[in-house]
Amino acid sequence: MTTSLSEQEGAQAAEEPLPAKTLMVGLPGTGKTSFLALLFLALVHDPDGNGPTLTAFEQDRAYLNRIAQKLQRCEAADRTQVGDEQGLSLIISMPEGKRSMGLAVPDLSGETWEVAHVERVLDESIWKDAATAAGFMLFASVTDFEGSPTIEEGRQAAALLGQESQDWKEGSHVVHGEAPSATQVVLVDLIQILSKLHDGPFNLSIVLSAYDTVDHASTSPSAWVEENAPLLAQFLQGNESQVRTRIYGVSAQGGDYDDDAAIEELAERTLLERAFVLDASGQSVGVHIPLLWALGDA
Repeated sequence: MTTSLSEQEGAQAAEEPLPAKTLMVGLPGTGKTSFLALLFLALVHDPDGNGPTLTAFEQDRAYLNRIAQKLQRCEAADRTQVGDEQGLSLIISMPEGKRSMGLAVPDLSGETWEVAHVERVLDESIWKDAATAAGFMLFASVTDFEGSPTIEEGRQAAALLGQESQDWKEGSHVVHGEAPSATQVVLVDLIQILSKLHDGPFNLSIVLSAYDTVDHASTSPSAWVEENAPLLAQFLQGNESQVRTRIYGVSAQGGDYDDDAAIEELAERTLLERAFVLDASGQSVGVHIPLLWALGDA
């Protein structure tokens, strides 16, 4: 069952809020499933003893074990399909002596959010999850980031055609169908959708996946957003009281699985050893940190 986003605005969820729930949001191929498998491994095999640990697991582990094993073998994770959503439902012990807590992390297919952006509809159960979530994790891949042309680029293109920009439409035919949205436009729209569904301010972790493809020694995640998604950066700055955001660069694979030479080197280390998470300034942090921020516990 789907519900129009315009109809959902202002509606109240019928259920009481579930404890410590976060949603993983993003278009297809943005790394949600790979990060979920990496997080699962980190909870089970905490490498440094400073993060939350798994104390109870309510379902079959085969799904996440299978994905984690593929990543360990330097094979890309399977894409999650509509109707095949799974995720984490577990009890974790929080670090630094904090209380244990229940945690639900639905692993939603990217098509779900693509339909929300394009068709303006969202499944009612997901709508309720968004309304009761403690916070959200929004994923974007730095290797598949559709940029927005600037005004100056448009003028330069017109000049190359021997036209002024205002002359573009003269004598032209209408092209029917929707134009593809720039990635930063999609991200802003998804955040606005979450804001409509969620009652009050919330924490948001923006996860830039495949960050091993960026020169991360010189480019921090926050700097990457400023340079590549200025619209998103401005939106976040203008809405920081409603959307409390932190930006992370993540490599859930740890490197390039299409490079045979790189695979040989990657295979010498475990997934937890080669994967990494960087905070907004580019400092290395634990795999669990984006999750804890989304839950309001970081």
